Amino acid sequence: MAKPLLPPPFEIPFDDQQLILMGKIAVLWGHIDEAFNTSLRWALHMDQELFQRHFCDQMIGRKLAIFRLAGEKLPSAHAKSLFEMVGAQLTAIIPQRNAAMHHCWGRFVLDSSHVNTRVGTYSHQKPKKRFYVEQLPKLYDDMVAAMQFLANIRLFMVDEKPEFTTFKQNKIHFAPQPRDARSNPVQFERGDRVFHVESSPKGWKENTGGQSVRIGGQDYHPTIY
Repeated sequence: MAKPLLPPPFEIPFDDQQLILMGKIAVLWGHIDEAFNTSLRWALHMDQELFQRHFCDQMIGRKLAIFRLAGEKLPSAHAKSLFEMVGAQLTAIIPQRNAAMHHCWGRFVLDSSHVNTRVGTYSHQKPKKRFYVEQLPKLYDDMVAAMQFLANIRLFMVDEKPEFTTFKQNKIHFAPQPRDARSNPVQFERGDRVFHVESSPKGWKENTGGQSVRIGGQDYHPTIY
């Protein structure tokens, strides 16, 4: 039997469904952050060590301008449009996600009776900014849309003309690679096709024009965008 959790000193002003939604937002942001960094590194043609040296200490918001510029330089019009859509989505998402995850949740009193309240966030750094609990579903939906765009960008790394993902039948699994010899290839699952992408303990192996990657038992020579 699981040990019961200690009650918090202050009220957490959510019902069970809202708590579940907050948990989904937290996990989904980890997926977005990982996919964003990998997409940016691919567009910049940087190896893992160099990327880590220049960008590992920067928050995703500070990297957005570079992300947009890198997308503008891509020769593929479709990949370029995906970068534009991700940039626009994250520009709107980041302030709301930061409020939801980093600001203090409580109840705002709406009248002198102190009976009518509204659940939202407060921050001493931005005291006039408010994010309310009823905004969480849209934040989640916007994050799902951004993740979908990033998932389609990832397909350009292994497929010259990717058949893009759908929610019902196609999935992409993102997994950061451990920095040791146990690192396994990342699998891209798309319908009935599975892409095995070679990786090294420090990250992705870079594929250049003269190299190939094994896909479904065949050598595939990727186009580098």
